Amino acid sequence: MLMKTRFTVEAGWMQPWRAVAGNRRGVTLVELVLLLAIAAIVIPGLMVYFTEAMEHSTEAQLQTMGAGLAQELMEEIKAKRWDENVPIPPGVATAANALGPEAGETQCNPATPGCKAYNDIDDYNGLPTGPPTDSQGNALPSTYSAFREQVSVCYAAEVQASVANQNAGSCVTTPTDYKMITVTVTWGLFGRVQLQSVVANYAVKVS
Repeated sequence: MLMKTRFTVEAGWMQPWRAVAGNRRGVTLVELVLLLAIAAIVIPGLMVYFTEAMEHSTEAQLQTMGAGLAQELMEEIKAKRWDENVPIPPGVATAANALGPEAGETQCNPATPGCKAYNDIDDYNGLPTGPPTDSQGNALPSTYSAFREQVSVCYAAEVQASVANQNAGSCVTTPTDYKMITVTVTWGLFGRVQLQSVVANYAVKVS
């Protein structure tokens, strides 16, 4: 009698599990078609999201690289002399204060025999546009091949007293004791970073 009662209890305990197992069935064709239809709607939207996220990530990386190149070139230029011909009388245009490199000067390694390297700020004016180089004119790794550097240097209006009715800090044609450096780095169709800096002539002038 004891054994029979135990068997009956165990059988009752197993019934819910057997019922669940008995209700198992395959996916119908209608359910499969519905699942595919939902996937066809949802997946393209997710792909667009991930594609845009990747594009923004790439653009952010390019922006960081471009800003780094611009800052590095700006620091290289500012490390040069204000002008190799100082002192220069301000307000008087002569060959001495013409902007641009002197004859034979290039962006090269000063240690190289026969090299006449840039030695003042305005030598970089009109720096040839091309793939970026280091301070010695050597090409950077191919990672930077899509970037282009441009430099312009101009005389700037006096900081406290404007020249020729120009706003302080703007470019003027008359030589002054201030030079404005503009470094522009571009890539692709719309990528662009630009830095500007004004450098003053601190050389003692001879009257």
